[in-house]
Amino acid sequence: DKYRKLVIEHLPNKRTFIDVGANVGIWSLPMTQYFKKIVSYEPSVQNIECIKANIPTGIELRTKAVADFNGEAKFHQAGKNCGDGKLCREGVKSTYTVPVVKLDDENLENVDLVKIDTQGWELDALKGMHNIITAQRPWIMIEVNEDIDLCCDLMENYGYETVYVKSKRNFVWAPKSGHNSPADTSILKRYLGPGPYAARFGG
Repeated sequence: DKYRKLVIEHLPNKRTFIDVGANVGIWSLPMTQYFKKIVSYEPSVQNIECIKANIPTGIELRTKAVADFNGEAKFHQAGKNCGDGKLCREGVKSTYTVPVVKLDDENLENVDLVKIDTQGWELDALKGMHNIITAQRPWIMIEVNEDIDLCCDLMENYGYETVYVKSKRNFVWAPKSGHNSPADTSILKRYLGPGPYAARFGG
């Protein structure tokens, strides 16, 4: 996977990887080769069953959704597509209730990379990790499904820039300064141009 390979090649530190929306371990499992610690977040009942069978005991699985609040929320289980489960907004049919957390309140340390794939709740997840972003400066990989320009604006305000990756709606954000800034700054650029992107992606 070129996407993963580029991140691993240029990420300066590889201590803790946070997998938000871990699905069945598609990212968590291969990252065991590179990171000292992996914490995976997955609220889907059917995915939790699969990920427990797939991942080694060294991965810490937290069966919670991630957003910008702590509590509970309705969750939509996506039938055949295990990657399309999500927290419910207005008008979305719910299947069951799941616990929801802010990453800032999860006692996460030495975070160097965060992957977020939450089917439209990416901005919410980012807002819930303000302290982690400002203090720990991890790289952040996001498959943006909604609020794409708001996510970009937020990350720019934190002093981040995108890493040159051509992969549909996947953005990799790296800090432009600090202990996790890439040694090769030439990778910090937008293959899509400066934005805005919402009209191009339809949301």
